[in-house]
Amino acid sequence: MHALVDADSLIYLAGFIGEKTHYEAVVESDKGELGVAQFSSAKEMQAYEGKVLDYHTWKELKPLSFSLAVVKDKLQFIADKYSCSPEVYIKGDNQYNFRDKYATLAGYKANRVNTAKPEYYDDIRRYLRDRWGAVQVQSQEVDDEVGCRLTELAGKKVVICSPDKDLDQFPGLHWNYRSNVEYDMTAEDAQNWFWQQVLSGDPSDNIKGCYKVGESGAKKIIEELDPLLTQHGIWTEVVKQYAVSTEKPGCPYADLDPYEVALENARLVYMRRERYEIWNPPGTPRKYDYPGVEQDD
Repeated sequence: MHALVDADSLIYLAGFIGEKTHYEAVVESDKGELGVAQFSSAKEMQAYEGKVLDYHTWKELKPLSFSLAVVKDKLQFIADKYSCSPEVYIKGDNQYNFRDKYATLAGYKANRVNTAKPEYYDDIRRYLRDRWGAVQVQSQEVDDEVGCRLTELAGKKVVICSPDKDLDQFPGLHWNYRSNVEYDMTAEDAQNWFWQQVLSGDPSDNIKGCYKVGESGAKKIIEELDPLLTQHGIWTEVVKQYAVSTEKPGCPYADLDPYEVALENARLVYMRRERYEIWNPPGTPRKYDYPGVEQDD
């Protein structure tokens, strides 16, 4: 068995579980009295019945060993459960991301610019490299690397270990190490999940998808398609949905070609099976994009 671990989420899970942010505020009660109050979260502070005049935060950190123990426990559990040495993958130092090139409607992951990292982020990454032989992925994302590795391991027993729903595009055995849930994705379910993402986009990555469709709407559209449709037929129906969406008031791409908008979203959500691969519609030639090499689309 090969256990492929997307460990980027594990870094955040273990890092943030070892720290607690406290909020100390200068407050004015509903009776006009001034005082100092402490809150355990921003939500709790916002719910204060009086006024918050000013505040500052401070972090309470558990020892680094606590966060490293969380990492060790998760990976050792995977090793024991699947009787193998986990193959661990983490984000590399190279900031190049091919999706940046194809995201023209909205900046790819632009909503994550100010996302905080845990205090022990670098320490946990170092531990994953030194103790677990973590591979630093360059020029693509960790979930793309997992997809490429799956292709290399075709015909062998593999489990994908990650809480990232993007990886549900791959059929087979999955282990969610955040919720401790094991599940199987059939080839049909995995393919349908990809098409749903093409329509819904991915808010966590700032991929907008088909205007006013959303995740539940995308699921309904794909589920109601003729089960005899080919993959090309499904793509045609997806493009039709984008065309319909341009007629809705406020559609941000109303003046653009629906085919090109659908193509951009598909390329952004697609998880690679081969290195340098760029998604192209079914029935069209394969497309590859090598860093630093200019190509015609």
